[in-house]
Amino acid sequence: MKFTSLMMSVIIAFSINSCGRNPGEMKLAKERSDMLLDAIGNGTANGLFPAKYFPEDQTVSLMADLKNNCDFKNRKGNFVNDFYQKVAGGDNKIILIYEFYLKCDTVRFLISYIEKNNNEIELNGFKLESVENPNNMILRKDRQLIK
Repeated sequence: MKFTSLMMSVIIAFSINSCGRNPGEMKLAKERSDMLLDAIGNGTANGLFPAKYFPEDQTVSLMADLKNNCDFKNRKGNFVNDFYQKVAGGDNKIILIYEFYLKCDTVRFLISYIEKNNNEIELNGFKLESVENPNNMILRKDRQLIK
């Protein structure tokens, strides 16, 4: 069963701008994303998705599919790169891009965090897409699984 039939994700609106990066928040976002991915593999990620951005029923269903149908715990792949955006309203987004071979398909994960005014970040996007789809946020093409 191809993973594309399982894709239930929150769509992230993208606008390109790489000015004003905060290295501390980028590092924190990477650490949280890595922990989130491990939690998905262990089946303990549901509570890590804020309800204001992620409908609970879709989150529970997607996390179960990733864990059980895709054997997410045994994923093979890597972090590709991060991407920073300035978006309308003055908020900033940090997007982390990963690509993994899974039992169900080869998938690209885009995990985004919104920067808050108090130097805190909040998970606000989790998108899955085929690694075969071009994505202009991929800056490190040498790290992609399929070149």
